[in-house]
Amino acid sequence: MVVDKKRQLAIWIIWLIVFPTGLWLAYKISPPTFHLTNVGYLFTLGIACIVSLIPIVVGNIPFTVTQWISLFVFLQYGLFAEMILSQVIMFVALLRVGRSKEELFAFPLNSFMFIFVSLLSGLAYYFAGGVHFETKLLSSELFLLATLYIFTYFIVNQFFYYIAGPIFYKVRDSFISPAFLWEGFIHIIVLPVGMTLYFLYNVIWISSFILVSVPIISTQLILIMYNTTQEINHNLQKAVEIGHRLTERLKAEEVLDVFVENLVAMFPVDYVFVFTIKIMNG
Repeated sequence: MVVDKKRQLAIWIIWLIVFPTGLWLAYKISPPTFHLTNVGYLFTLGIACIVSLIPIVVGNIPFTVTQWISLFVFLQYGLFAEMILSQVIMFVALLRVGRSKEELFAFPLNSFMFIFVSLLSGLAYYFAGGVHFETKLLSSELFLLATLYIFTYFIVNQFFYYIAGPIFYKVRDSFISPAFLWEGFIHIIVLPVGMTLYFLYNVIWISSFILVSVPIISTQLILIMYNTTQEINHNLQKAVEIGHRLTERLKAEEVLDVFVENLVAMFPVDYVFVFTIKIMNG
């Protein structure tokens, strides 16, 4: 989707204001009680980068299942540490997807959106009485606070993506979309996973990542292979159907029209160029 130059400039200006302000507020609200070169935190960043490089694609929409790491980091290290983590995850995920020079605005756009998501989710947790380092590992209070955090994270994230469409892309989608439902499903799953990692980390430290992250990453890889296989089978079936339709046409113009129509419906394209080569006899 194309964003005009004025809107791209506005995105960069907003980011220049929101990014440092958001980090400063997060530091004031929940300053880290550790150095950011802490081995546990750096190890968590590494795992987060690996997971963000393995997006699950559903209906041409990529999803990164990293919210369980964000929940763990927030509970373990606080808001500022989680905000740093979310920015790293966002940057790595966008690099993985790949962006052209005209789409570089996606980095500041997603950056300041995640600043707001982290900040508002953390504030909801703190306003509800949540604290760090003093809450019992296994308690209904912690579970409810973590549920509130994840719920706020999900709603704020979806709200910003919903309003970003008409503001920056001039496209309006329904709030309750397939992407919304998939994101909701993912957030329901990541809640117990993040809580489990938080508990195990405070018991067996870094070894907890082996018990939690390996099954999660393996599941993502299996889902990616399954999705790829399904996509290949779907495209092969479509190709056979297109072949049958082409054989029913006798005129070259009709064959070309059917081919282009089905090609556009089969693959996401912006433009189709058709070159006709005429062979001159003699």
